[in-house]
Amino acid sequence: MAKKDSTIFDYTARDVEGKRNSLHKKGFRDWKKAAEAGIPEGQVLLGECYHYGRHVVKNETEAVKWYRKAAEQGNAEGQFLLGWCHRLGVGVDANIVVAMVWFCQAAEKGHCDAQFVLGNIYRYGDDGIARNDLEAVKWFSKAANQGNADAQCQLGLCYDAGIGVPENKEEAVRWYRLAAEQENGDAQHLLGECYYYGWGVPRDEVAAAMWLQKAEDQGLKSASTLLQRTKH
Repeated sequence: MAKKDSTIFDYTARDVEGKRNSLHKKGFRDWKKAAEAGIPEGQVLLGECYHYGRHVVKNETEAVKWYRKAAEQGNAEGQFLLGWCHRLGVGVDANIVVAMVWFCQAAEKGHCDAQFVLGNIYRYGDDGIARNDLEAVKWFSKAANQGNADAQCQLGLCYDAGIGVPENKEEAVRWYRLAAEQENGDAQHLLGECYYYGWGVPRDEVAAAMWLQKAEDQGLKSASTLLQRTKH
């Protein structure tokens, strides 16, 4: 069965109020003014400008400074981004223990990406953080119930294999489907396998072919072999 690469965390900067994909100089000036006035949302946006070099010379140390200011005010996005910098060593020395502190604070506030990242860390272990399948399922469930497709796929894998929860193929299929319908290629592959083999759902090669084709169209070559079988 296909597995999601445990070494990959899928975080990329997302839009906040539709602004990040349409940055302009006036916006940068406004966010800088807001950040310097102590507004955490402005601090996060200014931090991202420094992080990615948008309308300002890239400066990861400066990015961390502004993320920290927002995080220390309790802003969940700032906490998550500061945790991410500590996790990867961006603008600051890498330190998974410090990263976990900030991820946990953001996750407890309902930050979906932080919940997913915590789930991944607990599921696979990370630089001294021991695997904890119960914690992994807890955080995957929180993110999955907010609609995070990656968390839905990972939660499906947990039910599929009985990791941190009793094995339940039908529940695995339910989560795979929710993720697959959001164009998650791994979930599409896994759902296709479930239909092909009749795991947790009646065997249906037509449905299997449909989902496997969607996964292949997204570049998952691992779906190709089984897809060919549905055509014979």
